[in-house]
Amino acid sequence: MALRYENKEYVLETELVDIDSETATPEEIASYQKHSDDATKVACIMIATMNPELQRIYEDYWPFEMHKELAEKFRKQERIERCEVVKDFTNSNPKDGESICAHVQRMQGYVERLRKLAMPVPEELAVDIVLNSLPSSYDQFRLAYHLNNNQANLTELYRMLRVAEDGMKGKSVPSVNQPVLAIGSGKGKKKKGPPKQNWREKVQGLKESREVEHGRLNLIMGNRRSSPVTKIGVYSLVLSSDVSIELINCCYSPEMARNIISFHALFRQGFQFSFNNKIGSISVFENGILIFTAYPCDGVYETVECVDNLGHSVNYIYSTSGVEKACLWHSRLGHISKKRIAQLQKDGVLESFDLRSDDVYESCLLGKMTKSPFKGSFERSEGLLDIIHTDVCGPFRSTTKDGTRFYVTFTDDFSRYSYIYLIKQKSDTFEKFKEFKNEVENQLGRKIKTLRSDRGGKYLSIEFLEYLKECGIVSQLTPPRTPQLNGVAERRNRTLLDMVRSMMSRASFPIHFWGYALKTAAHILNLVPTTKVAKTPHEMWTGKVPSLAHIKVWGCEAFVRRETQDKLAERSERCFFLGYPKQSFGYLFYRPSEDVVFIARRAVFRERELILKEDSGNTIDLEEIQESSDDATLGETSNQHEEEVPVGPTDVSLPLRRSSRVSMPPEFYGFCQ
Repeated sequence: MALRYENKEYVLETELVDIDSETATPEEIASYQKHSDDATKVACIMIATMNPELQRIYEDYWPFEMHKELAEKFRKQERIERCEVVKDFTNSNPKDGESICAHVQRMQGYVERLRKLAMPVPEELAVDIVLNSLPSSYDQFRLAYHLNNNQANLTELYRMLRVAEDGMKGKSVPSVNQPVLAIGSGKGKKKKGPPKQNWREKVQGLKESREVEHGRLNLIMGNRRSSPVTKIGVYSLVLSSDVSIELINCCYSPEMARNIISFHALFRQGFQFSFNNKIGSISVFENGILIFTAYPCDGVYETVECVDNLGHSVNYIYSTSGVEKACLWHSRLGHISKKRIAQLQKDGVLESFDLRSDDVYESCLLGKMTKSPFKGSFERSEGLLDIIHTDVCGPFRSTTKDGTRFYVTFTDDFSRYSYIYLIKQKSDTFEKFKEFKNEVENQLGRKIKTLRSDRGGKYLSIEFLEYLKECGIVSQLTPPRTPQLNGVAERRNRTLLDMVRSMMSRASFPIHFWGYALKTAAHILNLVPTTKVAKTPHEMWTGKVPSLAHIKVWGCEAFVRRETQDKLAERSERCFFLGYPKQSFGYLFYRPSEDVVFIARRAVFRERELILKEDSGNTIDLEEIQESSDDATLGETSNQHEEEVPVGPTDVSLPLRRSSRVSMPPEFYGFCQ
């Protein structure tokens, strides 16, 4: 509507084409400048009306591109929704106990939704459908309507049915002098005797009030508890959109813990409603203008921020009792960053839901704490297996159940797809590399060209170096004590351990299960996007878009079907989800009763129970044991044949570097003790 008023609708249908300023005529330059200015304004308007998630996606788009992509994305969904609305509209009948007025309002909502879905219903047809949906008790009304040859629209038909309904009930149109809003002081404690008259300090938005004798008027709660009303007045409800609503006959009760707005009282005051049968929301209208929309949460519609006349918030309701999709998928994906989740939504791999930037999860705080990054740029590979980054992490203080204390990673530079192997000793790295090389070269039909690693002894053994020469693989070694130059492998290790700590802080497993959490984290990282590649590592590696349908919250309780011949025995057993097996379909489960891990194809997962409970409180000790500097020095000396060339005079005022890690204060001339 705003674009039509400003004559700027053309920017949605006409693409902005660049022109050559040197050869273009003045008229073409002026036309291009006007088109560019209008497109910029329209883009700002469109972005301002979107939710934060869509704003991040389309902030750099022109209106033509934005309109085209949104139309393609929602065209199929719009057609499905249109079919559902037509079905509900034509088959709608009054529900049990529902008034005819509410039924007609619901039918009006269908007509309005079809109009927004580019399928307007003729007014006469809409009236006929509403009349045919009336129950048999309104046959006399339907007959009188046709005999009088009425040509009413839906609004007029609603008024006629309202009068007819009130006449059938034997009463006139109800008065609006009914309580609309009940305002509480925020304290849930029950007081004995009449409450103190301090309501002006707590209900500043209530005006034109009158006192009510204690016990004369009570509000009945859902638990059948009564709350006495002490004041009745007019409340000015100011929404976040700066729209003000005057609510008549609001009741103040000092024992109520929440502010409550009655939709039935709003209806008596003249407001209209539109119900969304798909998501259960209620849109409130006044004189045809949308005032606000309420969304359901645990049986209560919560959406409005109410502020008093002094600007103080007195009724801001924000629900956190339910498990949101953002929290659920954050836990399923091993506590990865929100940036990666947003990229999955943009690519269409993950469903759309709101990601609030202020959400901070305790599991992430317990498992992630980083230093400032090392900034630098490195040469990127141009194809799969051109460069493989590798690093060994460990030893850890806690071993896995089978005694492994290390793990080694092999990460492809081009796709960032990673393999991980648990090992008992660093010397096992060579065998795992040969296993990795045989698998990936056979799967991809390509050869590994370069292996980039640090100068650890496991990569500098004669056996390892001879094997690399035989295979034609170039060994790239980082300079001593510069792990930043092996940043891909180091960052992968940090990300994996952060995820493992966060996952295990929520679950109730012993520390020796960290190996299963590590493999699960590696599996997830291959499915989610990274900032260094345009697609997910899985898609770059296999050419197929990954699916997240099988992802579950690690460590959650699961019920797995039991195979038993006893017809009276239980059909399932309680186990715990441990990960995804590499060589088989299905899931890994842990059976506590027998202390075994097994594979099953299906189970019923209880993810929400794990998310809702508090952290397990386990101390996750996954710190590496620092090897002695003497051993490290011997290892570096025996394997690194470097010639040190002095570049200047030695500063004798500084102590020589010692092999011991004991901190010693420097000795300066003139200040020795």
